Amino acid sequence: MSPRIFLYPIRLRIRLPSYPRSATFLVCLLLLALYGTYLRMNLYEHPERLIKRWHIGAYPNNAFSHGEEQENLPLRVYIVEEHHEVIPYWLHAVNYHGGTKANLIHIDGHSDMDFPFYLPEFPLGRLPKNDLEISALMQGNDQFIQGAIVAQMLQSVFLIYPPWMETRTVLMHCRLGLHHQSDEVVFCLCNKENSSVCEVRSTDGSDTNSEIPPEECSSLWPFTLIESNATIAPSILRSLRPNLSRSFRNSHHTNISVARISEFLEHYQKHPLILDIDEDYFGVHLVAQNLTQVGIPLLVAHQLDKLIQSIFCPDDSNLELDTDRWFHQVIHLIQNNCSRSGDPASAYTRREDCVTKLHEFTSRHFSRDNHKRFCSETTESKLTELFEILSHPEMTNRKLSCLSKIGLCLTNSWLTHDYEPHIKLCIGHNTPEFSLVLEHWTNSDDLTRIASSFTDILHSLHAKPVLITLVRSSRDGYTPRWLQMEIEELILEKLERVFFVSRKDVVYSPYLAAGVGGWNDRYRYDESLVEPGNPKEVNLTDYTQCTTHKVAKNSSTVHDQFRPSWGSSGRRSPRVSVNLMFYLNPNWTVFEKYTHLHIHLVFFCERLTWNQAESPVCDVFSDYDYYPYEKFKVRTQHSGIKCYNPTFWVP
Repeated sequence: MSPRIFLYPIRLRIRLPSYPRSATFLVCLLLLALYGTYLRMNLYEHPERLIKRWHIGAYPNNAFSHGEEQENLPLRVYIVEEHHEVIPYWLHAVNYHGGTKANLIHIDGHSDMDFPFYLPEFPLGRLPKNDLEISALMQGNDQFIQGAIVAQMLQSVFLIYPPWMETRTVLMHCRLGLHHQSDEVVFCLCNKENSSVCEVRSTDGSDTNSEIPPEECSSLWPFTLIESNATIAPSILRSLRPNLSRSFRNSHHTNISVARISEFLEHYQKHPLILDIDEDYFGVHLVAQNLTQVGIPLLVAHQLDKLIQSIFCPDDSNLELDTDRWFHQVIHLIQNNCSRSGDPASAYTRREDCVTKLHEFTSRHFSRDNHKRFCSETTESKLTELFEILSHPEMTNRKLSCLSKIGLCLTNSWLTHDYEPHIKLCIGHNTPEFSLVLEHWTNSDDLTRIASSFTDILHSLHAKPVLITLVRSSRDGYTPRWLQMEIEELILEKLERVFFVSRKDVVYSPYLAAGVGGWNDRYRYDESLVEPGNPKEVNLTDYTQCTTHKVAKNSSTVHDQFRPSWGSSGRRSPRVSVNLMFYLNPNWTVFEKYTHLHIHLVFFCERLTWNQAESPVCDVFSDYDYYPYEKFKVRTQHSGIKCYNPTFWVP
């Protein structure tokens, strides 16, 4: 049979549909192709949890959903919990001004100028175009500024440190680029004034940057960096105002030459201004200090934290406060219904009964949607372990009250890129034994002095900001929690007085820890926790024993002012197993020649208990053993093993 006889019917069938139907089919096919491309752009190579969170709007395309007209955008203050949450608001401000890069005034107790990690979806040399490109800039609370520079959102950064922190005053012309090392791509930074070397993040995961030749740092994106202390910054800001004479700039000593200021001015005044404020500018307090003050060793705190993180993996940010409320009630039940005194044998028997009752209460409290809050592993045995620790005879009411006041919270902001949610003991990202953060406890006199310097900075700005972002830094453990709302109110008052920002133009993020009222007062008016006869205030079981208001001298394990601006500010949670803890004792190891420390390598021996005979906590030393961590190396001076009873051992 001839092939033509076969092909003829096929040709007839192809010609049968009418032209309009064919056009409709092609349009539908094109729309499907475009939708597939969009999905690939947004979801490619991302884990299932991130895809699910993307669907519920964790990474909104438009950070502003208030319906204002483009030509009449008022100045607003956007309050967020963790610092990298500001990125969508900054992007909106830049887009509103036609993509013109902004000048950033960054008022903070930390530089926040660490390198971000390179990701395939990172918007290199252009503004983000979709949700996941926005989220790629939101990697952590000290990695977002450099990301915004690479994404062409910022052309200059002015870092202003608080008056309680001594720092240098510099103006540098820098460039960010990419460096290929081994099988990965990393960001690199070059300083125009030092053309011989550039810097990259160290490959060993520490905060000590490595040097590379300039030719190995490609695709460079320039920016200008100024950093100064609050006492000098106002003079520099006033010198940046337009139409000032050279003699005026000469008369205002800023430690920066007039020629360099003039060179910078050519570009500075033509760009929109973003004002970014971190509440820890007014003081820094490491939350875990409260635990040591009531007699809970940090070793125990870290074990509790690790255990809690292995139990709770919430699928919704709203479960953060619900889980904390459960923890608060569990401790209240232990304090009022579980006797932990008397004969040790009977005390342990009573503790078993108490653990059983706590399990029953937990089943009632979490009666629904357990799959949305618990991790996939078996949780009952871990809950038992948690209840046994909390109801141990050595856990006094004072210690329990402190744990309850600190509470449970998410490990990071819900908006953090590629975040896998867990609930933790809310002690922040830094603990005293291995923190790089300079701690400053603020009293009322200090607050007045810092507020005065803050007001001077606001009055010195050359132009009205197009956007103000205000960061609480409470969940991640920096702003003193007992002062956080007072600090925030003070800042808002100053902004209202200087820029006439009314309270109706203050917008609170839906992802704030404990909501608008703040973490410290999260249960003050919670009706479900109010005791009879006390209609307004919640029984906080003497929380004042936990949160101290004493004034302390500045204490730190390293001074932030000695660190390069583009290094980590020490905010991030250390990449060290929780079972390897560092305990610091003055007078021993040299820390970058600025601070002298002694660091013990502490290991857990089996499971944590308070019975030294069953499971001692061992302090392991090896003579002349070096261990690199962050910016220092450890040289221990003793050999052997010491065992401590944690009941009496308080670092």
